[in-house]
Amino acid sequence: TTALPGTDGGVLPFWSPDGDRIGFAAGGMLRALDTGTLAVSDLLAAESPRGASWTADGTLVAATSAEGGLTLRTPAGETRALTTPDRAAGE
Repeated sequence: TTALPGTDGGVLPFWSPDGDRIGFAAGGMLRALDTGTLAVSDLLAAESPRGASWTADGTLVAATSAEGGLTLRTPAGETRALTTPDRAAGE
């Protein structure tokens, strides 16, 4: 095996729909490794990541913390809450 550059401590891997990038969590961020250039880019802050998935159009949906809802990141890099937890239901 060969370690991929810039992926130290990486966990929770996921693939882009086109297979050109590998997403992973490391260092409080969701990151992506370009499989062609091996460049790593930060996608989204993730204090305690729980997983992520890319949709066919390149939108990223991620669970970035244990208590938070889902976050959406558009292909243009815009982020917003997709869901929010119902705090009353968990009390």
